[in-house]
Amino acid sequence: MGAQGLNTKDAIIAYLRSKSTISGDCIIFAPQPSMRYPRVYTTFFKRRDRIHCLAYKLIVGPIRKQLNHTCDNTRCWNIDHMYDGTQKQNCNDTIERSRRIYAEGEDHTSSKLTNEQRSYIVKAYDPLKRNGAALGRMFGISRPAVRYIARRGR
Repeated sequence: MGAQGLNTKDAIIAYLRSKSTISGDCIIFAPQPSMRYPRVYTTFFKRRDRIHCLAYKLIVGPIRKQLNHTCDNTRCWNIDHMYDGTQKQNCNDTIERSRRIYAEGEDHTSSKLTNEQRSYIVKAYDPLKRNGAALGRMFGISRPAVRYIARRGR
């Protein structure tokens, strides 16, 4: 995605505004709604930049560490919704806002066992009896997987 002649700050901001819509407090860059992080090439910076980074650089100044959103909309370029932060702050924000969900046990999409089956393996596994292969055959998983479950205790 690009536009010719984007070689001044005013031209770039005018281009962003012409291709944007307002949704609540967000200014949404929307020429291609399917793009999660839209980018545009500018001759001003001689590179392709994500829209929100480009707007921040033009209006506020250079990004020191990492640019984080407060509105969780990746296509928003409202400067009031961004702050110069760290990766750790960004990860903490996603967890606080429930955007990153860690599925475990039978809730995980690739889980082959129920929680009851896991509990049975933890109780029944005995490395001295070498019954990992038998438990694995019983539940359709490998012997190392049985040992891993038993050692983790879940």
